[in-house]
Amino acid sequence: MSKYNNEDYLFEITEDGKYFAVKDKKTGDIVDYERIQGENEKTINKNSVQAFKEMKEKEEYRKNGQRKNSFAQTNSFYENNVIGRYSPEQLESLMYLVPYMNYNTDEKDNKDDIIRIGNKPAILKQLTKIMKVSINTGTQYMEDFITDNIIEEVDTKGVNGKTYRFKNTAFLRGANDSDEFTKKLAFEKLKTVITKIETEVKKAVTKEKNLAVFAKKKPKFTQLYPLALLGALMSKTHYKTLMFLKNHSDPELVKNGEKVIDVLSKTKRFRAFKFLKQYELYNMYSGLHIRSLNGNRKAELEACIKILKKLGAIGSWDSNGREIFFMNPLLVYVSPNMKCDEEWKKIIFTFFNITSDDFNKTDEKENE
Repeated sequence: MSKYNNEDYLFEITEDGKYFAVKDKKTGDIVDYERIQGENEKTINKNSVQAFKEMKEKEEYRKNGQRKNSFAQTNSFYENNVIGRYSPEQLESLMYLVPYMNYNTDEKDNKDDIIRIGNKPAILKQLTKIMKVSINTGTQYMEDFITDNIIEEVDTKGVNGKTYRFKNTAFLRGANDSDEFTKKLAFEKLKTVITKIETEVKKAVTKEKNLAVFAKKKPKFTQLYPLALLGALMSKTHYKTLMFLKNHSDPELVKNGEKVIDVLSKTKRFRAFKFLKQYELYNMYSGLHIRSLNGNRKAELEACIKILKKLGAIGSWDSNGREIFFMNPLLVYVSPNMKCDEEWKKIIFTFFNITSDDFNKTDEKENE
């Protein structure tokens, strides 16, 4: 029988059916392999041969989509309790913090897995710099995140000041035991976007100010928060098309075995896709609740979209005068993998100039 404690480890049969992959529940990392000796060994974590047959089928299903890169998972809590509640400044500040989060799947085991910078515990003053806000604003934002059950304060020995960790509500990192589909936000691509986004915002704001001077009018916007818009859009990513939809979790939009391109070509089926209107995009981004956009707000939204498209975070197609947006799967994808058919996958990959190696190359193994 296994030398590992069932409460701390998962045991999944390997593709060849000869070994158990022993996974740490805390991190999702494979820590060992144990050879299957006989029927009795198959009762380590499951009590029937049928259960292991199903597990093997599940492993095969996950195989092509397995990725080892660092990512944060979001779920319905994030969509229902975060998006649309914060100002764009505050939502963007939260998104700046996400790549610095640590493992948080278990409240007890991960209690010391705090937010770190360069592997050192980060205190509030350092975090406000990451959030690109003043210490007063950052303090208020952090208090809100704590109140909203997203982040918590942690007393860390040897650190002069409060430290913080992400709770496993809005963002989860590590092994996920839930059956709920989660959106995966890949840190590598997110960091790439973050490093470039400030420069693009400055360019867009400067251009708008110059146009306003030339036209002898006030600029339509003086600040932009495209990272906040990205944080909002990821919650609406449909798991088989990567489009942004109000009914993104509807399993009937593209049924198992159907090709996305065939579904979209049928007028009646296409009408079932509930695309987000511009004012709905703006409400998710801004935290407001309006039914129409004035010229300034429309210009602000369009400028944010333009920046995200330029950075390759999102893409769009024109369909009979309607701009249809979709996510770059290197940045956000839906568990357990990119679930669309191969033809649609090829279309998306071609649009973003992605190769299979790009999609699967990784730096850290985590449980899907």
